[in-house]
Amino acid sequence: MTHQQPAPSNPWGGLLPLTRPLPSMPGADAPRLLFIHAHPDDETLVTGATMARYASLGARVSLLTCTRGELGEVIPPQLHHLEVGRGAADGGAGLAVEREHELAGALAALGVADHHWLGSGAATSGPDTLYRDSGMKWGPDGRAVAADTLLPGSLSRAPLDEVAGHAAALVRALQPDVVVTYAADGGYGHPDHVRTHDLALRAIELAAQEPGGRLPAWQVPQVFTIVSDRPERPLDPAAERIVVDGDLAAKTAAMRAHRTQITVEGERYALSDGVWKGISPREEFQALVRDSLAEEPAHPAPLPTAAAAVAAGVGAGLGAGLLGTALHGQAIYAATSVVPLGAAAALVLLTALAVLTGLWARRSWVALLTGGVAYAVAGILSIPRGGFGLIVTNLQGNVWLIGIALATPVAALIARAVLRRSAR
Repeated sequence: MTHQQPAPSNPWGGLLPLTRPLPSMPGADAPRLLFIHAHPDDETLVTGATMARYASLGARVSLLTCTRGELGEVIPPQLHHLEVGRGAADGGAGLAVEREHELAGALAALGVADHHWLGSGAATSGPDTLYRDSGMKWGPDGRAVAADTLLPGSLSRAPLDEVAGHAAALVRALQPDVVVTYAADGGYGHPDHVRTHDLALRAIELAAQEPGGRLPAWQVPQVFTIVSDRPERPLDPAAERIVVDGDLAAKTAAMRAHRTQITVEGERYALSDGVWKGISPREEFQALVRDSLAEEPAHPAPLPTAAAAVAAGVGAGLGAGLLGTALHGQAIYAATSVVPLGAAAALVLLTALAVLTGLWARRSWVALLTGGVAYAVAGILSIPRGGFGLIVTNLQGNVWLIGIALATPVAALIARAVLRRSAR
C-alpha cells in the first residue's frame, strides 16, 4: 500500500501522525525525527529532500552519522591526494576532515542543525569512540560486498551491542517520534549500510529497556526504512509505503556541498561511476512493522577480548599438543610399510581445534597461536629424559612434528577465509 504525500489533510508529509499539530513557533512541542546514516552524503542522496521539508515545517530533525567516510572515492582531480586508493598514506584521515566540512555545509543547506557522530557526545554510552568506514568492493552481481582489507575500528566489525548502545543513548536523549534508516540489505549491500540498519534496530530495542541511568527508556513510535532505487531488492508487499515530495532546491544545494562524492550539473548528478541521474525531490519509505523487530537475526555475541583469545589459543594448543603426542605413535604395520594412523588423527584434531578456536575468537592469529603452542609442547616432549623421549625419530614422530608446522598455517588460512565470508 503506497500513500503519496503530502496529502492536503496532513501537512507533515506522511512520516508523522495526522494528529500531530504544527508547532506555534520553532521548537514548541515540535515533532522529532531521527535519521541514521552510515557516511556523509548518504543523508543527502536518499533522504535530503525529506529532511529539508520537515525542518522547514518546524520539526526537529536530527541526524546520526556512523562514520566519516574515510575510504570514499574522490571525484575532483585536485582532491585525489585525499583518496586512500590513490596513494593517501594517512588511512583516510585527511578525507575524513574534508567530508566533515562537506557534511556541515550540506546540513546547513538542508536546514538541519542537530547532528551527532556515533560514539561521541550524546550519541555514546561511554567514552568517545571513533568508528571508521569499512570500505567495499563491487561483487559479480553488481552489489556491494566487503572490502578485502578493513581499517582498525571499522564500523562493520564493531560488536553490534557496542555500537547499538551508543545509538540507544541518543534515542533516549532525543526521544524521537520517528526513526529512519536503511532496509536490511543497506540499499545496495554496503557493509556499513547493513551494519547501520542492524545497529539502528537494536538501538531501538535497547532504548525501550530500562537503562538504569539518568535517561528514561523510550519506545520509538514509528520506524521507517528507505526504499532504495536499486531494483534488485524486493519490497515487502504487506508493509505500508510512504512517498514524500520534499525540498528539491535544498537537496540540490546539499548535494553540491558533498563535492568529493557528488558532481552536480543543473538538475542532474553523478557519483564516482560517472552515471548521470536526475535529482528528485521524491523519496520513498516503507513502514517497519513493530513485530518485525523480533524477527531480526540473532545478534552476534560480543567480540572476545584479546586476553580471552590468547587464553583460548594457549589452552587449545596445550590440549592438542598433549593429546596428539599421546596418539601419534599408533600405527598400522603391513609387511614392510607403516601407516602413521595416530599421527594423522592427531593432526586432524589439531587443525580442527585451531580453526574452531580462531573462529570463536574471531581472530585468525589465534589459530596460529594454537598450533604454535602445540608445536612447543611436542618439542618439549620429544626431548629424551633418562634415555627415553615421548616422540622418537621415526615415521610417526616425523609426521607429527613436521605435520604441526604444516597444519598450523593451513588452519589459520581456513579460519581467516571463514571469518571473511561471514563478514560479507
